[in-house]
Amino acid sequence: MSSIYKKGRDGYYYYQRYVYNPKTGKKDKRVFHSLGTKDFDIACLKKDKYDQDYLRPSGYTKKGKVTYSRLFYILIPITLLFFYEHLKTQKSNQSSIMEEKPIYNAKPKILSSNNSKIKVVIDKPDVSSNQDNSKDSNKIIIATNEINKSIIQKKSIPKYKIERIIELSETFKQAKIFVTVNSKADNSSLKLLCDEIKKKNSQFSNIIICLYDNSKMGKKLANGDKYNVNNQEKQEAWIGMYTYNPVEGAYFDDNPGGYLGAY
Repeated sequence: MSSIYKKGRDGYYYYQRYVYNPKTGKKDKRVFHSLGTKDFDIACLKKDKYDQDYLRPSGYTKKGKVTYSRLFYILIPITLLFFYEHLKTQKSNQSSIMEEKPIYNAKPKILSSNNSKIKVVIDKPDVSSNQDNSKDSNKIIIATNEINKSIIQKKSIPKYKIERIIELSETFKQAKIFVTVNSKADNSSLKLLCDEIKKKNSQFSNIIICLYDNSKMGKKLANGDKYNVNNQEKQEAWIGMYTYNPVEGAYFDDNPGGYLGAY
């Protein structure tokens, strides 16, 4: 609803209306405009014009044309549809190219050299022989990779010594193994070493492996002698920890200093 009123101090008419308030969800937001006239009839005409402006849909301007924001929302789905069709066409073209059969290199043979007639025969590749050769080559590659893998593993595993083994639980097949190893070994070598020790002690399904360097302090800690040893010396001598269980699998930590309180 709208109305007009006249201010006593200046004698001019004013327009007022209550519109929707997004904060309260009700039509309790008051708007007003100066009509700029002291004539009641002219004020009524201007009131009707303001009413038409407020009743006009928000997607249209005063001249009845679509606003730029509404036009933008109309063009978005059209643009996306065009872009989707363009991508779909590109994928179909690529799939058709991939499905084409490869063309083999053809070498013509002339069987007759008469001027009147010349016969040409194209040699096709022997598919069966190529398949046999590829199978043989694959076998050679697999065998070579296995040999190389075994050689790399043997070269990567450093020298070590199992100082002691503590069986934590016979029921759950848990054990803790203390090992001294060459401190110059890198992390990948230490990980391979722990995998090998786990395989050799397969009677344990849950295993913890503590790796110490082969220094005097490392051997002391590996044998459980922690008397008169500070935390810094422990961190320098303790170079790795490996854990394994059937649920979580294997885990290797190359900086196990945070576990000093537990192990």
